[in-house]
Amino acid sequence: MVWDVDPVLFQFGSFKVHYYGMFLAASFLFGSAVIHRHMRQFGYNPILAGELSLYGLIAIIVGCRVGQVLFYAPSYYWNNPIEIFTTGTGLASHGAFFVMATFLYIFHRIRKVPYLFLTDALSFGSAMALVCVRTGNLMNSEIVGRITTVPWALKFPLFDTSSTLLSTVPFRHPAQLYMVLWGVIVLTVLYALERRAVVKRTHGYITAAFFILFSSGRFVIEFFKENHIFSQNSILNMGQLLSVPVFLFGIGILLFLRKSHRVQ
Repeated sequence: MVWDVDPVLFQFGSFKVHYYGMFLAASFLFGSAVIHRHMRQFGYNPILAGELSLYGLIAIIVGCRVGQVLFYAPSYYWNNPIEIFTTGTGLASHGAFFVMATFLYIFHRIRKVPYLFLTDALSFGSAMALVCVRTGNLMNSEIVGRITTVPWALKFPLFDTSSTLLSTVPFRHPAQLYMVLWGVIVLTVLYALERRAVVKRTHGYITAAFFILFSSGRFVIEFFKENHIFSQNSILNMGQLLSVPVFLFGIGILLFLRKSHRVQ
């Protein structure tokens, strides 16, 4: 199958609306909805949920941009610092974890909301955003997979622009769809966990599950992506290396909660 969808959804004169932008906006709207739902279940003011969604969105965008600059192209942006603010390309999801952790701590101290309750709420929103953003990547013909011969492979002529003939465009793994599917699985598991009594009583289990599932899935799927190699002597790329501390952090939260539960 050939995937050559025009990334522009519609255009008025010189004004263009891209599919990616639409799905990015959808990730905020859907993410905000699930955050409101989670906080409403525990009796929190909807205004507080709105603040968390808005400021959280800003923190995520800043974090993703900082992650791209620091993790994937530090030397380039060191030599071209103005492009940190002017270029629209390049967002790294791992960067959001570190910025969000700081933002949520500040929000927790100011609004007096339990920290792990906030991370649980953002976990639902992040899983929803994962589905939307990776769908946007597909529409943009970016974050493509490695060349393969599997039956469900796709051709991305808008990515492989060096191939002048469609017949010479290689088939690739639809890595974006792998992440979309994994995001749906993660979201389903989080909702299933939410129904368990121990999860309702104790904040943090949702966060731990999200960190563990997201990072493990990302680690595996990176093997199928046309990606950035960390070094010539490494079989892992930057995305996989950054997934390791996220996974370990999730395990750490889970162990902490289990220990606290035994003490109680």
